[in-house]
Amino acid sequence: MGKPLGMGAVKLESTTLYVIDRPTRYSSLFEGENWQTGLTGAPRPLFHHQTLKGLTGAFEKHVLEFLGLGDRCRHLYELKRVAMLLKMMEWPGYPSVSCEGLFLAREKRPKHAIHGGRRI
Repeated sequence: MGKPLGMGAVKLESTTLYVIDRPTRYSSLFEGENWQTGLTGAPRPLFHHQTLKGLTGAFEKHVLEFLGLGDRCRHLYELKRVAMLLKMMEWPGYPSVSCEGLFLAREKRPKHAIHGGRRI
């Protein structure tokens, strides 16, 4: 019931990429006395634009070529359906506020909606 107020929404931000070799990880549970994680290489930070571009560029190129659009588009966001999806996913959310009092009272917003002259 709180979706129109933004309640229940979550924003996820990834900051680090860990590449895991699953066959190595699951072929044995322990490696000596250490837990087998299957990590390959060092974790990569994802907050640099160039890092993200390097990691996603090959995938983006493959998808566009598979769809036969490699000569017309350079990026997936140029496709209308992807652009529409990205637009639907835009939501800045409410700014974080401290837990002082009730949010609706502090924001001077009504606690109940009025519909057709009736309080609901």
